[in-house]
Amino acid sequence: MKKFTLFVVAAIVAAASFAQVPYKQNGEKVLRGATKSALRVKNAHRAQDASPQKLKAKAKAPAKAAAPTVITEQPAGELKTFARSGDATYAYWGYIFNTTQDGQAIQIVYGAGNKVYIQDLISQANTGTWVEGTLSSDGKTISIPTGQFIYYWDDYEYGLVLAKLKAETVEEDGETYDTYVEDESVTEITFAVGNDGVITLQNTDENAPVGLIYDDDLTWSGYADWNSVYSPVSYTGVEAPAGLATEDYSLIYDGGYTYEDGSTTSRNGHLVKVGKSGNDLYIQGLEADLPEAWVKGTIASDGKSVTFASNQYLGLGNNYFLFFKSGKYTIEYDDYYGDYDRVYAETEGLTLTIDGDKLIGGDKDVAIINGGDGEIYYYEVLSAPLLTKYADVAVTPEAPGIEYEDYFEDYGYNYLSLDISPVVGDSQLLDTEKLSYQVFIDLAGEVLPYTFYADEYDYLDADLDVVPYLFTDYDFGEGGSYIYLYQGGFDKIGAQVIYTGGGEERRSDITWFDVATGETSVESGIKGISDAGKTAGTVKYTDIAGRKVSGSYRGIVIINGKKVIK
Repeated sequence: MKKFTLFVVAAIVAAASFAQVPYKQNGEKVLRGATKSALRVKNAHRAQDASPQKLKAKAKAPAKAAAPTVITEQPAGELKTFARSGDATYAYWGYIFNTTQDGQAIQIVYGAGNKVYIQDLISQANTGTWVEGTLSSDGKTISIPTGQFIYYWDDYEYGLVLAKLKAETVEEDGETYDTYVEDESVTEITFAVGNDGVITLQNTDENAPVGLIYDDDLTWSGYADWNSVYSPVSYTGVEAPAGLATEDYSLIYDGGYTYEDGSTTSRNGHLVKVGKSGNDLYIQGLEADLPEAWVKGTIASDGKSVTFASNQYLGLGNNYFLFFKSGKYTIEYDDYYGDYDRVYAETEGLTLTIDGDKLIGGDKDVAIINGGDGEIYYYEVLSAPLLTKYADVAVTPEAPGIEYEDYFEDYGYNYLSLDISPVVGDSQLLDTEKLSYQVFIDLAGEVLPYTFYADEYDYLDADLDVVPYLFTDYDFGEGGSYIYLYQGGFDKIGAQVIYTGGGEERRSDITWFDVATGETSVESGIKGISDAGKTAGTVKYTDIAGRKVSGSYRGIVIINGKKVIK
């Protein structure tokens, strides 16, 4: 599976790590339709501080005061969901981008005493937190006080607060640029509520949006909204017949990215449920993030194909109304980015050929998981889909791709990214619940398993040697898409994929990254493997200079004569 790798590292280093990007399309760039803005933030370094993954890697400041209140749990009351439209900006990779709010959802709770709570009021900063306001007695106005925290970093004792903004031209270090600053004259953000239930943000435009600033230095974070409109919606998804019998199928597809040489991303996939009722065929879990959602197709009279009509509603995902759309693509050169992009066009339906237990899509056919029911605004693209009845068999996984960056001196951690494919060949899907990986290091020719220690990783309950593919937290991305290592000093770092399908354990070759040269290599088996230092009896700990250290010492340690990393 092609994961965000160094592209994400750059984003983490240079942008707040909220889920502002509506797609999860592997390898794609910024939002469809987003354009780079001439706007800048005054303190670009603050964006890198906003990465939760990096907080633990830096020294913690002593506590000075109690953290401000951030509403993280859904308040009591009646929850209503609206469709958003309007304009927005967000920070990404050190730049500001202009985009729209189209296709996004916003949730509002109407509580007791005319209280109103809005989740993720600023559209691109999806923190999942709420701000509090008041509905007027006539029900026509919602007022939201500025200055409310939507996020707070305890380690740094600052956070992001809601503010009314105004455009300003700044001269700094001999440069002149445009940015936003707080409009201190405005202490409430207001919305008008129409008789039709439509909620409209008042008194905003591109020069006077609402947005987020840092509370300690009052600089703009890069996030802003204007011309916002929230419209009541009532989407209905497909319901399968009661008692529908289903079977497990593997859904395999490519990730939708085309490289400069015309090649595409490796095949990807996940398990789905398939059931038949008369001439209707149902698929559950087409989008892995919405495993309960169904799409329905109609089987042709000759039984040789099935067609899934475009624009079927799936549900809410990452604050977007997600729809299944069918489409085809062409490949065009993008002068702006200097590489090839796929251009998608919606079709009336996705037709799959039926061949026994297989459902086969054409090479240019795509199932688009789309943000909203309008124009193409993809969250994920499943290209050349292939569905095959699933069988749990013993399979040797492919060796992972690997990328590595040494940030230890600057940030106190190193960054590892793995590219683990859940597909072997073009048609054999691996059950990701039975997939895992293990990391190894090479110290002067001695190969050692890398242990992730619970006392070093705040979110681990126990030491971890073999990491489940689906495991995620601040230090681990799904499938090893990112892994933070709080030790360094090794010559090579490697990874191996483990699969336990069919009642057997099978291991891939190990892929190595040479820290000095940046080159990768693949070896069958692990040569010169050493135990990770878990020895019985009396244990003697010394550092690499031969000085005695305690068992809690972290770094490169000699344990009973064996070199290990802790």
